[in-house]
Amino acid sequence: MIHDNPHMFSDGDVRTVLARRSHNREELSRDGIHFRWKPLRWIPRQGTELWVAVGRSNRHGFVVALHETKDNEEYVLASSLIIWDNPAPIALAYREGHRDQVFWAPCWGCRDGGTIEWDDAKNEVIITHRW
Repeated sequence: MIHDNPHMFSDGDVRTVLARRSHNREELSRDGIHFRWKPLRWIPRQGTELWVAVGRSNRHGFVVALHETKDNEEYVLASSLIIWDNPAPIALAYREGHRDQVFWAPCWGCRDGGTIEWDDAKNEVIITHRW
């Protein structure tokens, strides 16, 4: 679904995400909340490393979590979510000291978006959507 021109968002897209609710990136950073547009190396628990990313194709947005199988060369899908017919900017966010959860959002502080979480019981990544 995302093979037509897939690419990551940009830092300007993160500014757009924050501007939708008039949030200031520096103030949120002082509160321990950080935003990314580039893929984020996520270690939800000791011994588990993943890459999480947000991006878009010509028609759809996506959130993806990948296991790295060969250093910077090969990856295996852990979990994904496609946001149908909505390629609007999405940002990744995380809270300092809370490594068990990463957030994705088209605007910070709104009801849209969701989480990327590690489920210890199932030993898997779960991407949620709050809609």
